[in-house]
Amino acid sequence: GELLREKLGAQGMNLLSNIGSVAGQEVFHMHLHLIPRFANNPGIAAMRQRETGIDLDQVHDQITK
Repeated sequence: GELLREKLGAQGMNLLSNIGSVAGQEVFHMHLHLIPRFANNPGIAAMRQRETGIDLDQVHDQITK
């Protein structure tokens, strides 16, 4: 989490795991989502309703460089 705070300027994090198809699990092995959060972000529920337009390759470069 500290790396995402430093590299992305996130003010907080959500740690999420969907367990079972009724909970939204699509990849059936254990994995966790670490979601950076920002003060102007509407929250997790809104994230499933729309695309963010974020370039994930750019985020990857930002985190790893």
